[in-house]
Amino acid sequence: MTIINRLLSKLLNPKFLGFLVVFGIAKLSVFSAPLLFSNIVSKVAYGKLEYALSLGAVLAVFLNAGMNASYPYFKLKKKTSDFDLTFYIHTLFIWLLVLTCFLVYKMNFINFSLFLSILVAGILAIQMLQSVICKSEKSITKAVVLDSGLFITINLMVLYFFLSAQPYQEVYLIIFFGVYGFILLIGNVKHYRLVPWQKLRNDYLTLTAFGWPTILSSFIIIALTTSGRVLVEFFLSLEDVAVYAIYFRLAAIVVIIHQVANIAFFKNIYTSNPKTLDKYFAAFIAALLLLGIISYFILPHLAMNYLVLLKTTYINSKDIYFSLAFQMPFWVAMALNENICYRENLARQMNKYLLVLLVLMILAMTLWSHIFTIDLEALIRIHILFMYFAVESQYHLFHKSRNFNFRNSKVAIRVIISIFLVLKGIQYI
Repeated sequence: MTIINRLLSKLLNPKFLGFLVVFGIAKLSVFSAPLLFSNIVSKVAYGKLEYALSLGAVLAVFLNAGMNASYPYFKLKKKTSDFDLTFYIHTLFIWLLVLTCFLVYKMNFINFSLFLSILVAGILAIQMLQSVICKSEKSITKAVVLDSGLFITINLMVLYFFLSAQPYQEVYLIIFFGVYGFILLIGNVKHYRLVPWQKLRNDYLTLTAFGWPTILSSFIIIALTTSGRVLVEFFLSLEDVAVYAIYFRLAAIVVIIHQVANIAFFKNIYTSNPKTLDKYFAAFIAALLLLGIISYFILPHLAMNYLVLLKTTYINSKDIYFSLAFQMPFWVAMALNENICYRENLARQMNKYLLVLLVLMILAMTLWSHIFTIDLEALIRIHILFMYFAVESQYHLFHKSRNFNFRNSKVAIRVIISIFLVLKGIQYI
C-alpha cells in the first residue's frame, strides 16, 4: 500500500503533472511534425526534408566534436566543473560555421539540400549538447523541450502555412530553422561573458582529447541506425525517401519511449551496476518490440485518414512498416550500449568493430543492387542484419574489456532477430 501511495503522490504532484504536459506536447511534435509536413508538400519536397534530417544527424556528430560525451564524463564520473563554460562557447563556434556555410550557399557553391542538411546539423548539435547539460543537471523538463525543439519548429511552420494559406517554398525551411537556431544562440549569451578565454585553448584540447574517439563512434552508430533515408536516396530516389520516411516515423514512435527513459535515467546509466542495467535493458528492448508490433496493427488505420502519403502507399508498403518495427529494438539497444561505451571509455575499441560493419553494410547493399533488383524492403532487411551484428559486437566488447556479461540483453536481441528471419522466410515460401 505504501508503494501505491508513493506512486499516487508523485503522479498527483503539480510539478510532475506540469512535466507530463510539457513532455506530451514536445514528444507529440517529434512524432507529428514530419508527418504533418508531408501533407502540405509534394513527395519530393518531403523527401528533401527527411533527407536533410537524416544527413543532418550524421553531420551533427562532427559539429558536436564529442562534447556531448565529454560533459557527462567529466561532470558526473570525474565530478569536475572546470570545463562547464567551454561547452557553451562551443555552441557559438557551431553557429559561426553554419553562418559561413550560408554565405557559401548564397554564392551558389553548394545546393539547397546540402545547406539545409548543414543548418539542421548545426541546430541538432547545439540541441544535443544543451540537452545533455540539462540531463546531467537533472533539468529534465528543459531537456525534453530541447530534444524536441527542431520538430516543434516544423510544427509551427506547418501551422503558419495552414493559417496563412501561403504556397510552400523551400526558403521557408531556412527562415524558420534559422530563427530557431538564433533563439538557441541568444539563450547562451549570458555564459559567453563568463568564459575564461585565456585558458580556453587548453580546455578545448582536454575535452577533444577525450571526445574525438566518440565522434567516430557516434557517427558510425548514427550511420548504422538512422541513416536509412540517406541510403535510400543514394540507392533509389527522393520519392522513395518520402515513402520510407512515413513508415519510419510511424515505427519510431516506440523510440520516443526510449528517449523518455534516457532523459529520466541518464544519470543512472553512468552510475548503476552493469548487472542491474542488463536486466532493465533486456526487458526494455523486448517491450519495445511488443509495442512496435501492436502499433503496426493499429496505428496506420488510425492515421490513414489524416496522412495522404500513408493512405496512397499503405497497401503496397505495409511490409516496410512491419520490418521497421523489428528494426527499432536494435536501434535502441545500440543507443543504450553507446552510453555504456562512453561511461567505460571504450569508444576507441568500439569504433574498430562498428566501422568494419558499416563498410560491410554499404558493400552488401551495393553488391545486392548490382546482382538483384534492390528495393526498400531489401535495403531494410540488410540494414537490420547489420544493426544486429553491431549490437552483438558491443556486447562482445563489454565482456572482453570489462568482463560485463549482458546475458539477458543478448538473449533478447537474438530472439528478436530469429523471429524476424523466420517470419520473413515464411513470407517467401
